[in-house]
Amino acid sequence: MTQWAIEKVEKKQWFLDGKGNIPSGFNKKGEFDPYVYDPAAEYIMKWKTFRLQSNPHSLLEDAFDLQNVRFINPSWIQKALEHMEALSEVNGKELVCMIGTWGTISMTEDKEWKLRPWLSPNDLLKFAGWWLSERFGITSFEFATQIDSSQMEIDYVADIVIAMSWFYENLSNKARNKFCWFFVTHGTDTLGQSSTFANVMLWSNYPFSVWFVAAQKTVQDKFSDVWVNFTFWLNMLSELRRARRNAIFASLWGTSGWAYMPASSIKVSDSDVNAFDSPGKNKLMDTSNFVSQWIDGHFIDENEKSKTVDDIFQPIILRKHIPVSTIFAKIGINPDILYDHVKSIQDLAIIMVTYGAFTFSRKQVDAIVKAAKENKAALFAANPFPTGSTEHLYAEALYLKEQGITPIHCLEHAAYAKIKWAQAVWGNDIHKIKMFLIGNNFMGEQPYIWEPPLEVVEELAKPNGFKMRRVGQPVDSLIKM
Repeated sequence: MTQWAIEKVEKKQWFLDGKGNIPSGFNKKGEFDPYVYDPAAEYIMKWKTFRLQSNPHSLLEDAFDLQNVRFINPSWIQKALEHMEALSEVNGKELVCMIGTWGTISMTEDKEWKLRPWLSPNDLLKFAGWWLSERFGITSFEFATQIDSSQMEIDYVADIVIAMSWFYENLSNKARNKFCWFFVTHGTDTLGQSSTFANVMLWSNYPFSVWFVAAQKTVQDKFSDVWVNFTFWLNMLSELRRARRNAIFASLWGTSGWAYMPASSIKVSDSDVNAFDSPGKNKLMDTSNFVSQWIDGHFIDENEKSKTVDDIFQPIILRKHIPVSTIFAKIGINPDILYDHVKSIQDLAIIMVTYGAFTFSRKQVDAIVKAAKENKAALFAANPFPTGSTEHLYAEALYLKEQGITPIHCLEHAAYAKIKWAQAVWGNDIHKIKMFLIGNNFMGEQPYIWEPPLEVVEELAKPNGFKMRRVGQPVDSLIKM
């Protein structure tokens, strides 16, 4: 069935949509230009889809059908699978599938001395060292067009999730027994966001590990972190496999770096090798102390609490734009202009990033609240510090809550991902989206010291209230129609 479907699509040009139309960003030859691609453009889904009982009006792509990839040639993924099956016959090698999304880690200078992403996963592997290919059996595929990290879209991440889901589901048992999971090369600018969206789409009970890795320097630099990142993180995947643990993590920190959950990570430097931080979360691994500590088992265990026997592995594929906007607290903003702005954006939700004491100009709050109520948009407020408190007792801080603005504790990109996922599962039901956003620790996005707010506890106590697990996925969220 899978083989026939891929051959059928290739005869009809793999990049065409379900009605044979050329999608946005492609030309007649199948060449893709990310600079003209419009995620909001109409696209007729190509193959298997399903609906959720919780949101029967929304059609979702089946992540286990390779026809649903839009930007990666499906024949490349199939060939990678065939290569891995052949590698599984070689004794003594653990197996890894690399996915190239370009970025600094794959950049070299062009004729105009500009850095552009050119290097394939195989090029990077050769640079990292021959001994890696001695230890690991590595297969790979990549985006057809070199895309800088700054040009990433949710749609591209969706293709990665579909490719991984199909790849794993079609692996033989022999190959699975040796498989150390997926290794995604990525740029630093959107590393945290892309890996977070992959995380939210793959939940729950994903049966494999995914490591998003980047670099601050290219292979042409005299001092480069490419090879050490490859070495450490391939070994990390091997250790996770041996420990029988699955995790989704992002990293690039070289010999002095750390590894974290994507939803709790932020970029803090564009020049230091330690370019990311994760306030409020322990590190999965400290590569500078790998002699005394390899993996923080407790950290992995906390991450896996959300995996239960009740849930199946059923990715939710997300596409297009996120119906969320962010407004930052600033001095000197005209409330009337702010009102007009909020009225014009027509988003499902608005996140207000406050001052450090969880405060905001009252006149600006009034303008935002008025416009949001007229648009029926949900309002959330976040402290600008990742571990900043939303429980300040200042009168101006309490004023936000009095106006019906809901405090959130997670990083902004994690909130975006959760809202996008919740909309796919429950449609535009603001109440359920709100309960989901503040009532669980879906992908490790909440600080360690965190408890569900009182309104969530009260909701869970109601006989007919919205039911969800404190950690992980709602029981009734993934019932297919």
